[in-house]
Amino acid sequence: MFETILFPIDRSQESFIMANNAIHLDRSQKSRMIMLSVKESDQADKNNPESKAILLRKTGELIEESEINCDAIKRENKPAFVVYALADEVDTQRIVIGSQENNVEEDAETTTSHGMQIASFPVLIIL
Repeated sequence: MFETILFPIDRSQESFIMANNAIHLDRSQKSRMIMLSVKESDQADKNNPESKAILLRKTGELIEESEINCDAIKRENKPAFVVYALADEVDTQRIVIGSQENNVEEDAETTTSHGMQIASFPVLIIL
């Protein structure tokens, strides 16, 4: 059983879709879930910031409606660093993370690839 599951989200449609997978895993494990939203400090929401904020809110509402034990945390910095630093900080046993790439390579510059290299616990990648 995983006591704590970290579910990092970005402001994309894929994160909203993957929330159902994280909820299902959380329910099956009877865990505490932490939903983490990370925005890069130098990243402006140039491409339709209103719709990205709506997706973030809808993801939070979906998790809230599921009636699972979930905390929401927002941070600013490089996502790869924040996700895995927070995972250690809160003693996470599993990260549920999505990837838009069909082939997650270790040398790719993505949060998912970075996690595969440094995580000391299972990382569930949802493609």
